[in-house]
Amino acid sequence: MKFFSKFSIFGLLVVFTFFSFRFVSAATTPSFGMAASYGVLSSTYTNTSVTTINGDVGFTTAPAVAPLGIHPNY
Repeated sequence: MKFFSKFSIFGLLVVFTFFSFRFVSAATTPSFGMAASYGVLSSTYTNTSVTTINGDVGFTTAPAVAPLGIHPNY
């Protein structure tokens, strides 16, 4: 009887494990709000060939005078 009980509990655990994944939902994409209309939004943009951009183009420029020191983010 103990032998049957061990296998029945193990079998129920296996069945529950495999069939419970069916109810897991995938992650949803976040809302971009105002940035959703942008096709390119970055600090630099280099066009190397003919390109079609669907949406707005937004970028930031570097400061007119570079700050002193080493800044690898340019």
